[in-house]
Amino acid sequence: MKYFFLSLIALSILVVGVFGFRGDKFSQAPIQVFPDMDDQDKVKAQTADSFFADGMGSRKPVTGTIPRNAEVGVMPVEFGAGRAGYYFDGKKEATFGNGLPDDLGIESEADMVGSLGTGEDMFNVHCAICHGKSG
Repeated sequence: MKYFFLSLIALSILVVGVFGFRGDKFSQAPIQVFPDMDDQDKVKAQTADSFFADGMGSRKPVTGTIPRNAEVGVMPVEFGAGRAGYYFDGKKEATFGNGLPDDLGIESEADMVGSLGTGEDMFNVHCAICHGKSG
């Protein structure tokens, strides 16, 4: 029994010595068993990057390119075939709107609260898992 307690104490000291106490700050990077999306090869917008000769991370579009389905002065967002209207592209007549689409049928404040609640539920299920509650 005496050796069991001695070996338990020695093992505890060894574990604390190797891994440290919870919440300790270390000067070295942590060991990543599953790095997931912590380290990604990417270019952050409008930052310097040594990959290109001019040192710019952002690239200018190729001269003469035109966005797909671009009308004069309006560049619609593509959501697939057959989808048009304010609900899909955000355009009301010739300009972009800043309210909710009429297609939703929101007529009262209760409808608005219900619609926003449904959106919040969908965000919590599909988005908040990776991006957190703050988005």
